[in-house]
Amino acid sequence: MKKLIGLILFLISANIYAWNVFGPKDYDECILENMKGVNSDVGARLVNKSCHEKFRENSGDVNMKNRWTLFSYDNEKSVYDDYSSLTKHGEVVTVDMMMDFNKVQVDENKQFYSVIGRIEHDCMNLVFRELRTELKSGHMATGATVSYYGLQKETKITKDDVKYKRYCNN
Repeated sequence: MKKLIGLILFLISANIYAWNVFGPKDYDECILENMKGVNSDVGARLVNKSCHEKFRENSGDVNMKNRWTLFSYDNEKSVYDDYSSLTKHGEVVTVDMMMDFNKVQVDENKQFYSVIGRIEHDCMNLVFRELRTELKSGHMATGATVSYYGLQKETKITKDDVKYKRYCNN
């Protein structure tokens, strides 16, 4: 019986060791390896979330401040975008955006200082959509995720809107 238990433990530990040695070593490798064959937005989001959780220390939180460009600001918050994340499919533009608040914000009794999300602009139909939104406990989208939301309602925009001018007029 002891030999059987020993053999099982050896096989389990060997598989864990092999997975750690041959599996992805960081967030980028995790994305590249796990995106193969994924052909839907839902699948891509699940892979991204899984890799982010597994490799949180190097999935963007550490270097989050370096990716953002100031877009606008007022007395309460600064709004940033990551222009390198911009993709365009016909008249639909998506981009990562972030709001960093001067004072702590509260949503459903959860405190946060920043919001990061993937935003879609339908330039033809003048519609703005939040595809995903994360409320982060720290400034500049750092710290723990205190809430996560999927697709939010559509909001109408005009051609005078600053977001329309930035993303749709290029």
